[in-house]
Amino acid sequence: MYKQIYPQVEDVVMVKVNKIEDIGVYVSLLEYNDIEGIILLKNISRSVRLRNIGKFIRVDQQMPMEVLSVDEEKGYIYLNLKFLSLEEKTKCAEKYMRSKKVHEIFKRISVVTDTPLVELYEKTGWPLYRVYSHCYNAFQLIFEDNNLLDKYCKDNLIKDEIIKIINQKFVTKSITITMLLNVTCYSYSGILGIQKSLRKGYEKAGEMGVNIKICLVATPLYEVSLETKEPSKSVEWLKQISEAISAEIIKEGGECIIKKIYGCGEWSNKIRYP
Repeated sequence: MYKQIYPQVEDVVMVKVNKIEDIGVYVSLLEYNDIEGIILLKNISRSVRLRNIGKFIRVDQQMPMEVLSVDEEKGYIYLNLKFLSLEEKTKCAEKYMRSKKVHEIFKRISVVTDTPLVELYEKTGWPLYRVYSHCYNAFQLIFEDNNLLDKYCKDNLIKDEIIKIINQKFVTKSITITMLLNVTCYSYSGILGIQKSLRKGYEKAGEMGVNIKICLVATPLYEVSLETKEPSKSVEWLKQISEAISAEIIKEGGECIIKKIYGCGEWSNKIRYP
């Protein structure tokens, strides 16, 4: 739920398809109280025709669309699908999911504290949207420092409930970050030298207070897995572990080279090295 009733022209919004007719497709704007919008056939695709529109859109489908024009007096919202990039669609989907999560939190608080939903948004939600760009961003910061909420919520009952739910919803899960290493030693030390250097990796991890697991993938490739709740620091930690292994294997007449560092799940595109 946003403060503004209607979206702005060129906004990309998430919609749900309600019906398909000769004139175009009627949709509900999910982020704007399900107000109705329409996308004319010509704005779906340059080549689409009514007989094959099912290839592009189906009833009950949720999808991002761009706002072409808004007539607040008549309640008309015209939309466009033709020129949306993959990046715009992805950003819209992420924003919608964040807004949905925020709305679920406020709905729950409304029920528990017997406070009208609109009142919660007026006093707390919309000010947080204004200051932090999105209320979800504010909730992430409040999760780290509950005192940030003091300025935006004077009611202790509501404030305690917001903090309680945020602490439940935003708890950080452990993320696995993986580093692939080429570790070789063609000197007399051989495999014993490699084992000694890998132990140095474990020792370095222990000094930093992180847990790792080292496994042989296929000679000379080793996998170093790190589980952490602070994935943003993981690349630096793994580099230091690699340096500890490298320093020892060089003494033994071998070498250690980082082939790749990568994350999993939502961090798969955020953590990549080199």
